[in-house]
Amino acid sequence: MNLKYWIYAIRLHTLLLSSSGITLSFLISKSRGYGDYCTYFLCLVTAILLQMLANFSNDYGDSIKGVDNCRRIGPNRTIQSGLISLNSMKKAINIFSILSFIFGFILIYKSIKLQNIFLFFFIL
Repeated sequence: MNLKYWIYAIRLHTLLLSSSGITLSFLISKSRGYGDYCTYFLCLVTAILLQMLANFSNDYGDSIKGVDNCRRIGPNRTIQSGLISLNSMKKAINIFSILSFIFGFILIYKSIKLQNIFLFFFIL
């Protein structure tokens, strides 16, 4: 397992897109006297984990469907290139799904307070 292939699969340039809106919103709220660093951190981590999950899932799904092949225009994908196996990518998708859920749940839990947690699940 080579770390540089996983960094390539993460597609670092897309992480800026997922974090920029959250950062801008935090800065605006902070300038108005609001904003909580813990909430910002949880939002940021959750968004980045979800973006990474989306990138892994896209790579995996396109490989399964045959969309990523030798005629593909654009940068090679990690599974298509043989840099990461389908099985390894599937494991990474499972791990990032769990991590995204955990951080998202913590964010929701922190945001709605303990007394409202049952109401939240009742509405769902």
